Amino acid sequence: MLWTVYLDESGTHDASPILVMGAVAATANQWQIFDRQWEAVLEREQLPYIHHVDLVGRRKIYRKYSTPEVNQIGAELTSIALSTIPLTVSAVLRRDDYHSIYNVDATRRLTRNTPLGILFRATASFLPSYIADAGLDDQPEIDFVYEAGAKNAGDIGQLYQLFKTETPPEWGERLGTLTFVEKGRARGLELADGVSFGSLRQEREDHGSNPTLIEVSSHTMPDDAQPPADGTAAFRLPISRRNLTDLKDSLLLARGQR
Repeated sequence: MLWTVYLDESGTHDASPILVMGAVAATANQWQIFDRQWEAVLEREQLPYIHHVDLVGRRKIYRKYSTPEVNQIGAELTSIALSTIPLTVSAVLRRDDYHSIYNVDATRRLTRNTPLGILFRATASFLPSYIADAGLDDQPEIDFVYEAGAKNAGDIGQLYQLFKTETPPEWGERLGTLTFVEKGRARGLELADGVSFGSLRQEREDHGSNPTLIEVSSHTMPDDAQPPADGTAAFRLPISRRNLTDLKDSLLLARGQR
């Protein structure tokens, strides 16, 4: 079965101590239902798209809203996502952990080892195996979508070609296309933006500028908790120093680290 994963990252454009990649995954039929309901809200509100940092801050095209109105729209969009999209992932990386393992100058030409490359590789390590192991699809084929014109779009394109070249055969069969789509033309990108934006805000509550263990979070369920039988399974994927060390030598995270 064909799955489409929309990607967005937060914290990579500035000196943020925390970097996040949000991914949202669903089948074609699920995305059609999601798109129809999400676009109904946009049409009602006469909005071309949702950009969460501006919506929450009531900036630009969202200045017309009061804080309660923003909260109501956000709750409605969240409800749509929870009822239609089966899987979201937030890969989380501390910038100081990254710099303790990787030499910046040495990685500038190694796209796979940039912070964005690390986030993408960790995310791509998790998605196919979880979809299969959870019984959602035993042979998923996954297409990826990223925002065209985004600052890191070129790096993602280079990384994906490298990823497909170096990926083991059993994974290569699961990797489909990478497509770049302009803002406002893919509602899944707007949801991925919301996941990455919301995750970054939560992570900053637990992990500020001072060194912390990225594995620790007050926003997750216990390790032995079971994902919901229906609705959205939302995963936090912390990239620890051990993960960073392993990813210097391996393209993907080992199964026990995902």
